[in-house]
Amino acid sequence: RAAELSRRAIDLAERHGWTDETAAGIAYLALGSVLAWQGRLGEADAWLRRAERTVRAEADPAVALAVRHIRAQLELARGRDADALAAFRGAERLAGHLAAPSALATPMRALLLLALVRLGETERAEQVVDGLGEDERDRGEIGVATAMLRLAQDDPHAATVALAPVLDESAPLGWRSWLVEAFLLEAIAR
Repeated sequence: RAAELSRRAIDLAERHGWTDETAAGIAYLALGSVLAWQGRLGEADAWLRRAERTVRAEADPAVALAVRHIRAQLELARGRDADALAAFRGAERLAGHLAAPSALATPMRALLLLALVRLGETERAEQVVDGLGEDERDRGEIGVATAMLRLAQDDPHAATVALAPVLDESAPLGWRSWLVEAFLLEAIAR
C-alpha cells in the first residue's frame, strides 16, 4: 500500500513539475524504503538517490535523517558495511540538530552497532554500548545488537542474556521484525 501511494504521489509530482520539491523527496524515500524491505535493492537505490538529490538537510533535517537511515540500511543489506557506517554517522549528526529525539534514534544506533561488529570494530561497538542511557539500553533493538556484539566477542552466554528480554517480549521493540534476528541469534548462541 505504501509503494502504491508513493507511486501515485510521484506521478502527481511529475505531472505538475514538482519533482524537486521536498514532498516528492518524501515519496521517493517511502518507495525506496519499501523496495529495500522487499529486497529489491537496485530499485530501492534508484529511488533513494532521487530522495538524496531532493531532500535538503537544512530545510528538513528530520526527513534528511530518514533518508540517511534508509541509505545505511540499504548499504548493510548490500554488505557495504563501511558505507553503512558512514551513512549512520551522517544520520547521527543530523539527529543532533532536531528539536526532539527521533523515533529512528534507537534502531539507528542498533544498526550502527551491527555495522561496527561486521567491520570487526568490536571495541568501538563496546564503547557505543557503554555510552547508552538506561532507557535506550533496555530497548529490544539494542538487546539484539548487543547479542551480535557478544557473539563476535565469542561469549554466547552473554548473547543469550542480552536476548532474553527481547524473546520474552519484555523489551520494547519499534519493529517486530527484530524478533526474527533475535531468534536467529539465540539459535546461533546455543
